[in-house]
Amino acid sequence: MLSDRLLCVTGLSPQVVTETLYALWRDGGQTPDALPREVHVVTTAEGRERVRLGLFDDPARGGLGQFRRFCDDFGIPPGHVRLDESTVHVIHDPQGHALHDITTRDHNHAAADELTTRIRGLCQDAAPLHVSLAGGRKTMGFFAGYALSLFGRPQDRLSHVLVNSPFESHPDFYYPPPKPRTLLLRDGKQMASTAAAQVELADIPFVRLYEGRPAHLLNGKMTYAETVQAAQAALGPAQLSLDLDDARVSAGQTNVPLAPADFAFLAWFAGRAKEGAPALPRPPDGYSQEYARDYLAHYGRHQSLGHATLTRYRLGMSLRDFDERKSRVNKAFEAALGPAAAPYLITGDGSPKRFAIRLPPHQIHLHAYAAPHRPDEDAQ
Repeated sequence: MLSDRLLCVTGLSPQVVTETLYALWRDGGQTPDALPREVHVVTTAEGRERVRLGLFDDPARGGLGQFRRFCDDFGIPPGHVRLDESTVHVIHDPQGHALHDITTRDHNHAAADELTTRIRGLCQDAAPLHVSLAGGRKTMGFFAGYALSLFGRPQDRLSHVLVNSPFESHPDFYYPPPKPRTLLLRDGKQMASTAAAQVELADIPFVRLYEGRPAHLLNGKMTYAETVQAAQAALGPAQLSLDLDDARVSAGQTNVPLAPADFAFLAWFAGRAKEGAPALPRPPDGYSQEYARDYLAHYGRHQSLGHATLTRYRLGMSLRDFDERKSRVNKAFEAALGPAAAPYLITGDGSPKRFAIRLPPHQIHLHAYAAPHRPDEDAQ
């Protein structure tokens, strides 16, 4: 599977970038098209310096970096693969300081948030993303893999590059060049030819949770912890909670914003479901005084029933108003939860259709005010 973009996590060994590119080139038919068009690297400040020194050209000394050497060795046209300063992303702490290493709990959180942000952003369009876990601290690899699980699509790929001993992490080994080289090993005595190097790309299966995630999870700027919490809430048992005094709604742990008029409609249906009341047909004969009375009883708890509202419902709740409120409530849940909104929706069945929230009463929680005051009581 070819990939348009590659993201690598690295620490003190930038070699994993060229090793991964080499494995992709070799396994993909040994053509430039086997390679990604962009390479993104997430690393620390120290790791960025290692990338600069190892992979990038050094004009001051006239030296070619290992990335340019790789492209020259295997006939990759200049500019075919983009890897430069702009695609090297350094992890920063909450105060904006670049991290030189990941050694504390706060550093760990910062690494998780950076990887979540980068991978979420790279999964916004249809271009495939390949994430390599080979470098950096173990927690960086975990966070990268988990972020891809949260945002990865069917076209995305997760892998780890494997290099045999004594070439793994050797400071002078970046890939097996076409013309083998002899390297001095770490003991300072033995030598090894790169002809014996074996570079393998091991694919890692992962669960893709992208489909069905709510829009705010896919497009927002939530931290890693917040993203995991939101995903867990979307996957857990449906729990609908209404704060009837403050007009707030939550589905599991996700807040669902609703205008007061729509909240009143939801509260009306949630109360009926909680009480085990039967489902309701659309307003018979076009208008229903009973529907208007019950709906306005909830609406009047948090909104003044002005002249325009009372005039609107003078003849009762219309078919149009019933359908509009139902649609707006359902769309709010779908925007907040995606397909996980299904249990919370006001849906109809039967012929003619009768509408209700289908959650069992024990999954509906109403933090209640007293029984709704009905507008017609003042007239009695």
